[in-house]
Amino acid sequence: MDTASSHHALGLAQKSRLATAIRNPSGGNGDRRERERDLARKRVEEEERRKNRQEGEEEMERKAIKDKPRRMAPVENVILQILNGEEPAKMSASSSAFDCGQKRRERKRR
Repeated sequence: MDTASSHHALGLAQKSRLATAIRNPSGGNGDRRERERDLARKRVEEEERRKNRQEGEEEMERKAIKDKPRRMAPVENVILQILNGEEPAKMSASSSAFDCGQKRRERKRR
């Protein structure tokens, strides 16, 4: 690079710095720190939103799991209760598949 072009490049760099200084009168690093603070605050807020969303989804899942046994077939309900470590509820005679078959056979006999 010859002397004239290096002087020209330095002049452009100075103009650029001067334009930046005019746009940011507080100094070069002030805005950067402010931007970093804003980014950090946005990251924290986004993380909180993500966590709240995830907690909401988990709560919905828990509610769905609680409601699910009522909508399932009785045998599936008992299996789920056993898997959850709960004592299975007694099945009523009408809900038991075996008892339903037994009742059908009794009706046929009559």
